[in-house]
Amino acid sequence: MKNQGLYHKLWIDGELVSSYGEINSKNKFNYYNLNIKNNDFYITKNSTEIIMQISNSQFSHAGFWEPIKIGFTYNIDRDNLKKNIFYSALIGILFISSIYHIFLFLFRKKNPITLCFALFSITVAVHTLFTTEIITILYNRGLPFEFRYKVEYSCIFIGTFLVTFYFKFFLQKRFPELLLKVTAIYSTLFLILILFTNIKFYDNFVIFFFVYLLFLICYIVFLLFLSLKEKYKNSLFLLIGLVIMFVGVIIDYLNIHGFLNNMPPTSFFSFTIFTFIQSLVIARNFSTAFHTIEDMSNELLSLDRLKDEFLANTSHELKTPLTGIIGIADSLLIGVAGELDENIKRNLSLIVSSGRRLEKLVNDILDLSKLKNSTLILNTEPVNIYNITEKVVTIFKTLKTNSNLSIENLIPADFPLVFGDKNRIEQILYNLIGNAIKFTEKGSVVVEISEKNGEAIICIIDSGIGIPLDKRDGIFNSFEQADGSISKTFGGTGLGLTITKKLVEMQSGKIWFDSKLSIGTTFFFTLPISMVQLEESRDVLEFSLSEFNQSNEDYDFIKDSSVKNSNFYSQNSNANILVVDDEIINLQVLLNYLNLKGYNTTIVNSGIDALQLLEKEHNFDLIILDVMLPKMSGYDVCEIIRKTHNLFDLPVLMLTAKSRPEEIINGFLSGANDYLQNPLADLLETRWIALNTSVS
Repeated sequence: MKNQGLYHKLWIDGELVSSYGEINSKNKFNYYNLNIKNNDFYITKNSTEIIMQISNSQFSHAGFWEPIKIGFTYNIDRDNLKKNIFYSALIGILFISSIYHIFLFLFRKKNPITLCFALFSITVAVHTLFTTEIITILYNRGLPFEFRYKVEYSCIFIGTFLVTFYFKFFLQKRFPELLLKVTAIYSTLFLILILFTNIKFYDNFVIFFFVYLLFLICYIVFLLFLSLKEKYKNSLFLLIGLVIMFVGVIIDYLNIHGFLNNMPPTSFFSFTIFTFIQSLVIARNFSTAFHTIEDMSNELLSLDRLKDEFLANTSHELKTPLTGIIGIADSLLIGVAGELDENIKRNLSLIVSSGRRLEKLVNDILDLSKLKNSTLILNTEPVNIYNITEKVVTIFKTLKTNSNLSIENLIPADFPLVFGDKNRIEQILYNLIGNAIKFTEKGSVVVEISEKNGEAIICIIDSGIGIPLDKRDGIFNSFEQADGSISKTFGGTGLGLTITKKLVEMQSGKIWFDSKLSIGTTFFFTLPISMVQLEESRDVLEFSLSEFNQSNEDYDFIKDSSVKNSNFYSQNSNANILVVDDEIINLQVLLNYLNLKGYNTTIVNSGIDALQLLEKEHNFDLIILDVMLPKMSGYDVCEIIRKTHNLFDLPVLMLTAKSRPEEIINGFLSGANDYLQNPLADLLETRWIALNTSVS
């Protein structure tokens, strides 16, 4: 006989065989509210008289909460043992389930439903532990009566909120936000009530919570029916689990409060079934998400292959006309069509340098495609690393326009030969030394070498700006740049280091770097020492620098234009225009067109120079301003201009290569009158006419 109420006495054939407390006693009930001891007696006659006397002053209800079992002692003990084993396994499974879902949440914190479900599993496990004999078996002395019921009700209140949050997550907008807030407040109030009052008081109010719970479950069932009608995923599973839990809770409540008799407890069974069904729902969601990610990954891989093929094919198609453009322009420069004046030579020089710049990009794309598809073939042989490095360093010394920067090759002329592809080693050095120069305004770029364990360790050391911490992990990724902002200080596509890393690894080497902000960066890469040391000439290398000298002259030209603020006038000049752009080719195209139309043109290649010029001169009628400028973006420059000049006094045309909606909007917000996509002549004149008309 279990859960007889509080105080009780049991007589069998007139003999008192079990008792607890004094009937009608007002003393506080404390321990052993569950009588789990079997009462043995022998049947010695045809009839047996059983008298049970029960009394309580704590509950608003009393009496038998579970049916009395009469049978052989062995059978009753065996049935109890089976029940306890089942309940213990049930509690263990629930706790394991909760731990599993907590780890799922820790691995993916963006999905709070797993944490919610884990907490709900814990509440169900604790509720089952305290409403069965397991807790009494684990703790022989028994637990305080008040404590047990406080824990039991707390699990119900907390579990109600967790279930509500759970369904809110799955039903999303179908589930009212207000209902979740009301449930949270209602559950919290009842939780406070049971924690700070005694059972004799709060037992009279618990029915109000169950009435609200009845309404809540009915409303959720209604929402699930609607979702089921709309064929919403998992609606059927959610509905079945909720109905089972609802039925179990209602049966237990009616049984405890005397509306039903001789009914075994069902709530922990219904909670467990609900938990199991929801585990299936979450598992199904994860499985669906996994398959979706798998399909998307396959699709992305396919698109990536298509992209590589497109880039490779396009690059191949570009190479032929590009080579022709460079060749024809170069031939005109050397006088194949006769002597040309200096202005034509300057324009042809820009065509050649821009063509070679594009050619390098095309070659990088082709190399990257070959490396990704493992189709790049190396011609490995013993290589004189000193000669190759000296060649690359000499090229950069010739190109160098910064007098504050020194470039040195400290590799000994008699260093042992390395084993690799001569052209690819040159490409590696060109990329690494070029990067070092690009990020070093003053100081030095030094190439050193050492030998260790049969490998040559080549070091490119600079005293530049260093690599920011947030960029270091992805420095070797494709299209990764140390400065990818609009206010760009350094150019590049972000392919150089990716290609360099793959080329080093293909030649059995490794590459790494060490960097400190504002101090400098050192790139290291290794190459195997050649087993065969051939006698090679170590005389000073002779190679043509004409192609690089031409590029250097272009930069000298733009530098002179910026410093001297050279104006290009014609006899019919009618407007003063300031052009701000750091791209040589853009400046030359704009100058050619504006000079042809008879405008007075002043060029500068940075926003800072433009602002300084505007402080001295106020006679400009139009500013053509590039978005991407060194150190200060075109947006920032335009905002500063607008502090002293309004839209009509000094119109600004924003020059952008991408013309994306967000860039155009940002241009207007910063104070631009209009925008140009690249220096297109017809668009420029149209915009200028429109601006003149609006000002008039």
